[in-house]
Amino acid sequence: DLNVFGILPFWDNLSEEEKELTVNSCVIKSFKKGQLIYGDDFSCMGMIIVAQGDIRVSLLSDSDRQATLFHVEEGDCCAVTASCVIKKLRFDTLVEAYEDTLLYVIPSSVLLKLNKNIYVKASVYELLTERFSDVVSVMEDLLFKKFDDRLWDYLMDLCDKIGSNVLTITQDEIASEINSAREVVTRTLKKFADRGLIEVKRGKIIILKRD
Repeated sequence: DLNVFGILPFWDNLSEEEKELTVNSCVIKSFKKGQLIYGDDFSCMGMIIVAQGDIRVSLLSDSDRQATLFHVEEGDCCAVTASCVIKKLRFDTLVEAYEDTLLYVIPSSVLLKLNKNIYVKASVYELLTERFSDVVSVMEDLLFKKFDDRLWDYLMDLCDKIGSNVLTITQDEIASEINSAREVVTRTLKKFADRGLIEVKRGKIIILKRD
């Protein structure tokens, strides 16, 4: 589907030869929910376009604790998997499929050739700058926002995203998304429930009040 390539911020500034190279070399890959797409010990993957689904980018500590940095959703692209192309800025991250996902991958060897185009180079750095801003926002929340507020904001954002007050999500998933321990999430959800704000069921949270 050639329309997918229009997602690339530099697509309109490629020559016909560069567009042909991109399309002919692109690899289509599918991943099941929870499947690892990219990790620190993987070879440089290249730039990815999320044609369907949602991917999560996170850090993994030495003790195997995972910290979510940001998501890349359907209709967006990501350059953190092309660290070998961007030599002065590197993200040591894990990328996994948050749901069943279809990716278009522009191989690193091709991206290196395209990177000679100033529009490509500028777009890649701009994408990375946006992602770095996401990382800073996560750090600000962790350092300066009370956990109750972080959890409530996450629940409200999720309601807005899916357009429903019924959230089908586990407490383990919430803990992973907002970088906390499951026990803390459980304790705070109980506090919200005691105040009549939510109702907690198995694998589901119902928002009763949004005030």
